[in-house]
Amino acid sequence: MDPAGFHIVPMPFADDIRSAPVEEGFIASDELKDAARQWINGPDSYPNPALAYHYEQLEASAFQEPYNADEFEDLTEPNVDMIHKKAGALLKQWKLDLLDDHAG
Repeated sequence: MDPAGFHIVPMPFADDIRSAPVEEGFIASDELKDAARQWINGPDSYPNPALAYHYEQLEASAFQEPYNADEFEDLTEPNVDMIHKKAGALLKQWKLDLLDDHAG
């Protein structure tokens, strides 16, 4: 087994830190921000899929039942059909509003 060794992280000197070159910036209107908030807000937490998978296997082992890994549902994967159903029209309208806002 190799020893852990040293972990060296080079830190920049003050002269090396520069701001990013921004040619032109855009600021979204309040209406555009409010429209985006309608579809951005989502759940605050997501279950750990690796831990959920482990717990399902552990439960099957404890009850001496066979475990079928194909039936595991990863709750962190996006439900695309539900997203389109709930926010599809909002996303399309927001995209049109963004194009109009950017042009103006």
